[in-house]
Amino acid sequence: MSEELPEGWTMCKVSELLADVSSGFACGTHNQDRTGIGHLRPMNVSEKGEIDLSVLKSIPLDKLKRVVGLGDILFNNTNSPRLVGKTSWINSSEADGLGFSNHMTRLRAHSGILPGFLARQLHLRWQNGCFRSLCNNHVNQASLQPAVFDEIEVGLPPTDEQKRILSELEPALAKIDEAEEALERVRGNLERYRASVLKAACEGRLVPTEAELAREEGRDFEHASDLLKRILVARRQAWEKAQLEAYEKKGKKPPKNWKERYKEPQEPDVEGLPDLPEGWCWTSVEQLTQGGRPCAYGILQPGPDVVDGVPMVRIGDIREGRVHVNAIKKVAPEVAAEFPRTRLSGGEVAISLVGAIGRTAVIPECLKGGNTARAVGIIPVAPKCESKWIDFWLRSPAHNYALAHEAKEVARKTLNLESVRAFPIALPPRAEQIRAGVEIERLDSLVDEIEAVTLSRIKHCHALLETDGGRAGVVLPDNVLFEGGGGESLRRQLLKSCEVHTLLRLPTGIFYKPGVKANVLFFDKKPGSAKVQTRKLWVYDLRTNKHFTLKQKPITLADFDEFLGCYRPGSRHRRKATWSPDNPEGRWRCYDWAELEKRDKLDLDLSWLKDESIDDGSDLPEPDELAEDMIRDLQNALELLTEVSQVVTKRPS
Repeated sequence: MSEELPEGWTMCKVSELLADVSSGFACGTHNQDRTGIGHLRPMNVSEKGEIDLSVLKSIPLDKLKRVVGLGDILFNNTNSPRLVGKTSWINSSEADGLGFSNHMTRLRAHSGILPGFLARQLHLRWQNGCFRSLCNNHVNQASLQPAVFDEIEVGLPPTDEQKRILSELEPALAKIDEAEEALERVRGNLERYRASVLKAACEGRLVPTEAELAREEGRDFEHASDLLKRILVARRQAWEKAQLEAYEKKGKKPPKNWKERYKEPQEPDVEGLPDLPEGWCWTSVEQLTQGGRPCAYGILQPGPDVVDGVPMVRIGDIREGRVHVNAIKKVAPEVAAEFPRTRLSGGEVAISLVGAIGRTAVIPECLKGGNTARAVGIIPVAPKCESKWIDFWLRSPAHNYALAHEAKEVARKTLNLESVRAFPIALPPRAEQIRAGVEIERLDSLVDEIEAVTLSRIKHCHALLETDGGRAGVVLPDNVLFEGGGGESLRRQLLKSCEVHTLLRLPTGIFYKPGVKANVLFFDKKPGSAKVQTRKLWVYDLRTNKHFTLKQKPITLADFDEFLGCYRPGSRHRRKATWSPDNPEGRWRCYDWAELEKRDKLDLDLSWLKDESIDDGSDLPEPDELAEDMIRDLQNALELLTEVSQVVTKRPS
């Protein structure tokens, strides 16, 4: 084996490099207000191999038995199978002189062995999963005895080379951390960027207005008010045609004055609405619909899946302005036939009306002949108006906010279709609608390319838990909880192979950037089984109606006290919900598997509290500002990773 090492290196058992191996001590008396002396525990060694004192338990001075000093190595001897073996070393005065628990082992190296070099070697073994095969497994935890150091070998260079390696390794790791933070900022900004683009489009700032272009080009243009007049005339004509066809089908002649039965569509209430760009006008959703076909609800009771049945769009199929058809439900043709008003032709706008209010998308042509679920409303758009414009308008932050406030609280939050029909829309000239649509889709496609890596973190964590009994708590953006396709497949895989037991809904903008929603999902790996391993999912809502900022009102550990009290890590069977029909404001609620399984796409975006502060997007930065932030972060990450690459690929001369 020595031939594989660089010149001057030798392979040594870790035990041969240690002058002292000492276990820590237990102490049941402790506090978190740092009264007494700090007592280092497994949580104080991070997964990056660093000493983390952000949460430090303290014990009385008279309970102190052993301490760590500068240059000591701290090895985590007891933890979950995944975490046991984490290693760091004491390299700052802040940790010098602290006690350490019986779950930690203090290692002191012989002269000539740099503690940092050996600690990094041991932590690398942990990262590679070496300790999983060497640990003793107990109930809910694993341990490593000192004899493990007789079984592990490390490559040892001369002392000067150890110094050189450490001098380059530590800055390289710091750059990797910085690059990761920059990429996280980019990921957090993507959702805000989409919202900002829609906001700019709906305010006439995304593309040049038709009025501006007409002036520049010395031509006339059709004002939106004239376009609306044509739409309304065509709408009435379509209604009259549909009525005549209906009379003809019944073998009857239309009665006298039958045209007077036409009901004019509801006009928008423009009081309090903002001024519009030149050439635009206010209208309502209903004014932009087809005269012979009203807005309508979908199938009430779809029944079971039918392999060759009629596609039915559900709420979970509608995401980021698209209908995802890869896992669409199909219903019996006779069931779909009972709901002719929502029989799809392609080009309608679908809108979610229950639970996740205001998700919209244009129905693609491939779903022609399909239908929708009851919780999805259909807006049949007039031929002279762009369906995409209505979709963009309803999806933009301010208007989505307004729709959510129109919803009524019943068993679940529900938006009445009458509110949708009356909803005001700013109508630009048609050519401007088309230009805005092209630009939004172009920018959306760029975001999609970046967002394709959203699921990589949870997939990586799941891979790390291949050993039965492994545990994880993973921070995730909201879209991972509800999106279909790969997101749905991953949720099903997790719920089946792991016990996904807890979901913590974090306050908006605290973990990532302002406006970005995140969650922590806790799960344990279980042995392979045909049965679904997740029996109950407990959800704690620390987001709804909670207001934190990074400076004026930062979140503190005390804000998690109720959650920590509810969590009960060692006795989950004793958990008790604080939510009930009699206490609808309770933040701790349990969903059993039967409830989860019924949710469309296994959607885990679970909320029940009435949100009194839905974000209207009024404080969103401009799209170009967000784009500049993301470009700067991406460039910074690339430069940092390039520097790291140069360090790890160069060889000593």
